[in-house]
Amino acid sequence: MNQTGKADVSRKRAVVAVFCAVLFAACGGTEKTVPDGPPESVRLWVGGEVHLGGSGTDRLDLLSDHLNYGRGVVNLVGPLHVDADDDRASITRDDGKVLLQNGPRIPKALTSAGVRVVGVANDHALDLGSDSAGRTMTILKMRGLETAGGPAGPAKITQGGVRIAITQHHLPLGELSPDVPEALAAAANDSDLHVATFHVADWADGAPTPPVLQAAVQAAISAGANVIAAHGGQNVGPVERRDNVPIAWNLGPLATDRPLDKPADSAILLIHRLPEGEIETSLLFLHAGMAGDYVHVHGEPETIVSRLNEAGSTLAATSEAAVYSF
Repeated sequence: MNQTGKADVSRKRAVVAVFCAVLFAACGGTEKTVPDGPPESVRLWVGGEVHLGGSGTDRLDLLSDHLNYGRGVVNLVGPLHVDADDDRASITRDDGKVLLQNGPRIPKALTSAGVRVVGVANDHALDLGSDSAGRTMTILKMRGLETAGGPAGPAKITQGGVRIAITQHHLPLGELSPDVPEALAAAANDSDLHVATFHVADWADGAPTPPVLQAAVQAAISAGANVIAAHGGQNVGPVERRDNVPIAWNLGPLATDRPLDKPADSAILLIHRLPEGEIETSLLFLHAGMAGDYVHVHGEPETIVSRLNEAGSTLAATSEAAVYSF
């Protein structure tokens, strides 16, 4: 082939490449709701537990207006099943024990809300059988979601050239399992940004921070975690920075079909890792989506902030509604 022919082929290949790139973007090949920032700039958000049953697929819809912020992380309480005709959020056994479940449309609802990583370790993970956590993990991965906790181990993603590890551990009340510090250290050693998350079972409303969570947080700091977030209690807990590590002690439930004693407050932890490695954090305060209600921005966040700051938090208002930095 002469030089002119080679040039023609090169031009045709370039045109085809451009056309394919445009077509890929137009068909949703890029994540429009999760824009990458400048190189090595990372944005994430972490929410608490989510239990939507079979028909609560729109419970998170209002979040999309506020969370074009980055990849989202939540804990899915109750395993997934695949029966499209089963809209039950829970099953009560003959012995009175309540089992939680989530229907097959829930992964799409999570994705629409900006969730990209789903924790699967909690006290209801095995409610549909000993293999239900693994089955839930498989379904989520088939739907394009990353998983963390339990059989999934840490979720590992990359954004802006930054290696991110997200760990999720379920903490039954009692002694901290020795496996937890080991897993935290391994995740921190294999990442540039380690976000450690914890789910605490049987955390009574108004009760002090359980000792097992205090031990887990200290283990995460010692392991080199960069950000720590926990949930399990009914309302939002204090925040602090310890050894410059941001800690959100209790984000509260994000959305649940379970009846609770009273309406619950919730918060989402917004994380921004700057190119030089500094981490900025803030809380977006919400009304939790309870028993059919939508998750929505809190109308009076200053009442929560006042309570938390009196307890030692250092939350400061920002230019964004219901968002407070710390």
